[in-house]
Amino acid sequence: MNLPEKISVLGLGRTGRALVEFLSGKAKVFLSEAKRLSPEEKEFLSAHDVGFEEGGHTEKVLSADLLVPSPGVPPHTAVLQKAAKKGIPIWSEIELAFRVAQPSLIVAITGTNGKSTTTELVGAILRAWGAEPVVAGNIGRPAIGTVDEVRGKPWVLEVSSFQLLWTEEFHPEIGVWLNFAADHLDYHGTLAAYFAAKARLFSRLEPSDAAVISWEILSQISLAGKTVMIEDVKLPSGLGADVPAHVRFTLKAAWAA
Repeated sequence: MNLPEKISVLGLGRTGRALVEFLSGKAKVFLSEAKRLSPEEKEFLSAHDVGFEEGGHTEKVLSADLLVPSPGVPPHTAVLQKAAKKGIPIWSEIELAFRVAQPSLIVAITGTNGKSTTTELVGAILRAWGAEPVVAGNIGRPAIGTVDEVRGKPWVLEVSSFQLLWTEEFHPEIGVWLNFAADHLDYHGTLAAYFAAKARLFSRLEPSDAAVISWEILSQISLAGKTVMIEDVKLPSGLGADVPAHVRFTLKAAWAA
């Protein structure tokens, strides 16, 4: 895809750095950070020819064609609200990575608990079968930093509600939603908003896609693709026979994916 000419990135944590490194030389990037930047951070931005502001997000970010907030920037942040009113697109890093990457397959895993373990297990199972998956996302390695590496390979992504909230086209062929419990209400505002953000994982399912999901979640949503119930998955003989129930549940989810 052709990237927008001007892109504002909010936040210079791990995700913000990966975005700056990827976008450097491809777009005019402006970085907005709520805290004060260290000398090392300023040097990093200067080395990538990125303009910046520190100590708060101002309307300077609104001169861009696209805003990409880091996961820690909540949706009620004033400049995001203003950008939405102005019709400026807001994408998460996962959305941007999806639009530019060319993996052979995407498996995306979310849930309030257990998603990191499940993501690692899916990657391990694929490697055992001879594939070369790239494991990334909320697990600690931003997806945007693996765009070149994942070309033609399976992409196994842990995705949080923060990342799913700002997606428009993100579309995994296999989506895994493990569970749901009250969390991150300071970020989302309400339990309903948190659930809706998670549910975006399945909002673009096609009939050929698969949703790996628990009965708990299925009772609250409708799905377009094939459905695999985690509780009904049969594990190979001997796998997970002597582990706690919650670990067995995670193994079933990973095996199904």
